[in-house]
Amino acid sequence: MSRKVVFYFLLFLFTLFLFSSFYYFKKPSAQLQVTFLDVGQGDSILIETPYEQNILIDGGPDDRVLAGLGRNLPFWDRSMDLALLTHPHSDHVAGLAETQGKYALDRALYTGVGYNSSIYRSWEQMINNPDTEVRVLTGPQTVDLGDDCYLRTLYPFGSLKDEKVEEMNNTSVVSKLKCRGASFLFPGDIEEKVKKKLVDSEVDLDAQVLKASHHGAGENISGRFVEEVSPEVVVVSVGENDHGHPNESYLRDLEEKGIKVLRTDKKGDIIFTKNKTESSIEFGGHDWKDILY
Repeated sequence: MSRKVVFYFLLFLFTLFLFSSFYYFKKPSAQLQVTFLDVGQGDSILIETPYEQNILIDGGPDDRVLAGLGRNLPFWDRSMDLALLTHPHSDHVAGLAETQGKYALDRALYTGVGYNSSIYRSWEQMINNPDTEVRVLTGPQTVDLGDDCYLRTLYPFGSLKDEKVEEMNNTSVVSKLKCRGASFLFPGDIEEKVKKKLVDSEVDLDAQVLKASHHGAGENISGRFVEEVSPEVVVVSVGENDHGHPNESYLRDLEEKGIKVLRTDKKGDIIFTKNKTESSIEFGGHDWKDILY
């Protein structure tokens, strides 16, 4: 066999590999996928919309977010349409800073609250470039993602830019995703004080999936907040820690109320998928079909 024939044969195999890879990784059309990434003791949520947008809410405590994104995005997809930072604590912002130079970022959304942290400053330096549109929240906003698909911030109610705040957890951006009939509530690390404000404001908190705020720390499940959300599933994003997260009585109360509890430290990445015909939850090699929506 001549070298020329070998060359064209190898070129054919390489082209075949590229096309097969493309079809292997390509998602079905009109699919929503929400992945709670296993990043240890921290939060990071990847949203892939039916309109081929990638949204990252928080990035966890370190560079483990990069492995999580690598597990869940095609290898050629190196862009983020939106990164939302809930608040500046390192277990939320550090991973976002680690994406610099590895993922192109179109838009960033955060409160701009005053906080003296080198990691937080790295995040602000990262988004301060001509290619990234930066939005500092001055109150609730809605990010239109397409027909019947949006991400809406519910809290803070007003501007926190450059403010010095003692209870940094309570500056967390609370956001709600509604898309293709599926609904998710992402409350960051808010505590009871802000939960009460949200309930009293009569904002629409109802969601099928709730991320446990502050990694399930000492929450009051009997309170009105969870009743207002009325979730079918609560996801606890947590890793090995010395804080007692998640609170055991909180988990028991959830289960007694018939609410399914999934933990990233037990299940790994937790993936919710919804398309026009079916829905599923996937984790640890298991796939639950048609239990939501």
